[in-house]
Amino acid sequence: MPRNDVLRERKLEFVRLMDTRGSSLPAGKWAKNYWEIKLYRLKMKEDEDLNKHEKDFDQIIDKLRSLRVEIAEEEKTLIFLESLPDSFADAVKIVIHDTKKLTLAKAREQLKTIKVKLNLYRLEMKESEGLTKHEEDFDQIIEESKKLGVKMGEEQITLMFLASLPNSFADAVESVINAKEMLTLAQVRAKAGREWMKIKKELKREADNVKTRKG
Repeated sequence: MPRNDVLRERKLEFVRLMDTRGSSLPAGKWAKNYWEIKLYRLKMKEDEDLNKHEKDFDQIIDKLRSLRVEIAEEEKTLIFLESLPDSFADAVKIVIHDTKKLTLAKAREQLKTIKVKLNLYRLEMKESEGLTKHEEDFDQIIEESKKLGVKMGEEQITLMFLASLPNSFADAVESVINAKEMLTLAQVRAKAGREWMKIKKELKREADNVKTRKG
């Protein structure tokens, strides 16, 4: 049975067990079951920091351990992965399928690396936000990648930046990737900056034409 199905069954089993206990649950077990419920209910918010979520998760695990409730490593890891929001869905799938022996530490390490890679591969400039904001977002992801030990050469970073530009930059991108020599990231950014000035003028002209027609 796939790991995510195992987790789903374990959660359903726990819910069924809680339903059968009712009010006859011994007082000494209230704390244990309360913290078990807290563990299964824990869900990271989309705008929440991952490190904070990890701390919240670990605190509940520590509380259960103090109550002599031990959870198997793989199950604990799956519960943690299940607690992540939808934005982590693809990263979680990769972690589950690529990790032979699923441990919480290994899953967390891989999760962060995969998530930052996915963020980089999916980053796309929005014309409404402008080139400067896009470059800041790009640089931030590159810095996060370096901190996590993700190794990328200058050429790869440059190509990632080019790939993140919208269709309005198509001509500029085409001229770079078909050039005899690969430009540096700084050169590509300078070229993108000049292209963005042209695009902004065109966008303004189109907006003015719309206003004129409406007027």
